[in-house]
Amino acid sequence: MFGEISGGQLTISHLDGTSAVYDLTPGQAVWINAESHAAENIGTTDIKLLVVELKEPAPVVPADPVVMELQEPAPAVPVEKK
Repeated sequence: MFGEISGGQLTISHLDGTSAVYDLTPGQAVWINAESHAAENIGTTDIKLLVVELKEPAPVVPADPVVMELQEPAPAVPVEKK
């Protein structure tokens, strides 16, 4: 994934010979699957990116809201009156 800090036009070339052109705007985030690639600035402006590479999936923590939404709701437990 990369976040665009400044705008510009970028070509991403893949090992299989295909390529994709991105017209980038400041603040835009772009996801690219993990693969070998080459990037070329084909515009007339400098491009500044913030690149984030995930080496492995993030660990799941018990309080993760995404995981919590997928779990079955806990059964109601009756409370005994004393």
